Order: sequence, then C-alpha cells, then structure tokens
Amino acid sequence: TIGTTVRVGNSDTERNTLVAKLALCHPLHLLAVIKSRLGHSQAVDTKQIASQNASTIFKKDEKICNFSARGANAKKAWRGRAFSLVKKGGSDYNESVFYQIYPLGFCGAPFENDGILTHRILKVNDWIEHIKNLGANAIYFSPVFESDTHGYNTRNYKKIDCRLGTNDDFKEVCKNLHKNNIKVVLDGVFNHVGRGFWAFQDVLQNRENSRYRDWFFIDFNGNSNYNDGLWYEGWEGNFDLVKINLRNEEVINHIFECIKLWIDEFDIDGLRLDVAYCLDKDFLKRLRSYTDSLKNDFLLLGELLHGLSLIHISEPTRLRCI
Repeated sequence: TIGTTVRVGNSDTERNTLVAKLALCHPLHLLAVIKSRLGHSQAVDTKQIASQNASTIFKKDEKICNFSARGANAKKAWRGRAFSLVKKGGSDYNESVFYQIYPLGFCGAPFENDGILTHRILKVNDWIEHIKNLGANAIYFSPVFESDTHGYNTRNYKKIDCRLGTNDDFKEVCKNLHKNNIKVVLDGVFNHVGRGFWAFQDVLQNRENSRYRDWFFIDFNGNSNYNDGLWYEGWEGNFDLVKINLRNEEVINHIFECIKLWIDEFDIDGLRLDVAYCLDKDFLKRLRSYTDSLKNDFLLLGELLHGLSLIHISEPTRLRCI
C-alpha cells in the first residue's frame, strides 16, 4: 500500500487534508478509502490515476478534488509495488474494486492477545451494505487468524483470532459477503510466524530434540534478543516474526492444508501474500498450482516493497508486476 495525500482543491486548510490508502489490486482498479478529519469517507476508483499521468479528478460531496501523484507518470511510479500471480488470460479480478479491512483495528480488539473470546468479527455484517454502496465487489481482510499481537505474528493458521470470534463467526461473515456478490481475499502470511506459533514453542521447549527444529532457521549455539539460548532468523531483523523454512516439505504441506481448510470452510476466493518478495520462488510456483487444483480463478496477489521487481516465472505460473 502507498500513503498519498489528497487535498481539496478549493481550500488550503488543515482540516481539508485527506489521506488515501491505495491498495494495489490487479491490474489498475484500486479502491482508495479516503478519510478526512471530519470523519467522511469516499471510495475512489483509481484506474484513472494510472491513465491520466500526474493527476486525476475525484468528487467529494459534489466538490472537485485534485489528486497529485508523485512524478509525471503515476502509472510508472506505482508499478512494482505489488504483483499478481495470475493465469494467462486474466480473471474476473481485472474488473474488481477492493475494500480493505484490518479486522483487529476495525473491530476494536486489544493489541495484546488477551485470550478472551469476543465475537467482534460479526461487526462486518453491518458494513456490507456500505461496502456495496461504495461500488466494491471484493474485500481484502488483513490477518484474521490467531496471533500474538498485530495479526502478522501468527500462532495458529487454522483458528480465527479469539479477539475476533470463532471460525463459525467468520464463516457467517464470508457467507453474507458472497450472498452480496462480494469476493473474499485473506492475508496469507507465509514468510514468518509469531513466537507463540505452536511449532516454534516446541522448539523453545525441546531445542535440538524438537521434531520442528527444521521448520525454522535455528542456531543452537547462538542467542536471541529474547535470551532464548538459541538464535533464529526473524523477518528483516524483527524477532517477534520468526522466519519459516519454505523448503521444508512438512512446512509446505501444513500451509497447503490450512489453505484447503480456508477454502472448504470459508469459501475464500484468493490470498494476498504478505512480503511476497521474501517468499521462496519454488514455493510460489507450487502454491499457484495447488490453489488452481482447489478452486478456479483463485487470486494470488503479492506484496512488493522498496520498488523491487521479480523475474517472470514460466507457465503455469506467471509472476507479473502490475
């Protein structure tokens, strides 16, 4: 995502500065939910941004707003921020407008996992009509599974975070979204897990004798920032995010088993791959083939940071910057 400032064209006052969070979706239909300090929100189809170079026009309460992109060619500036693993020929997602929800924040959950079951995710049901009125026909949920704190430090891929509710609660939400012709895309956080992840906890307890020691990148001769008496690789130096070994067959099988569960139980339509530029390329190929075998037209949308680009991967997988 990219944070971009939008200012109402006929005013220079602080209160008219809006912040648009642009979620890069395939190919150029993006949904920007713009929230002003007055509490308004607007949905914006930003396909125009890429096609009109430096600027495009938005409407807010019938007033004209001017959007200034970075540089003379907005399309070029945004390319490479995300990529899509899509089958040749495209998909229905070419014409999708996404609405993004970060459930833990949206539902008012506490930052720390307090272990208290609260059915907060059902709040999404009350927003379906609003999402439809914005013109969105797909929803991207940031992490919903059990985690230590913010969602990206997963504890259990098979269980909805207790701060949000139960699997049955989320199943109801997905069913209602599909009834309203809104596709459901979940956050696939496969590069790392949290320190509370069950297999990593086994390593901390059993050390060299843990059957899961090869699920991670461990050095039992070192130490961690948490004084565990062992060193492990974290994501880009963040040691609350324990990097997992995507070359390990047990790890791959566990992830695929969880994805099948998500499709069978929630009927999800796709995945957004967190920090996809870090993921093993052979894993990505297998992931594309595996999801194709489970559901037709299953979307895989990946995150790229720092303007990185990835090489094309031969069929049946195509890795394309958008």
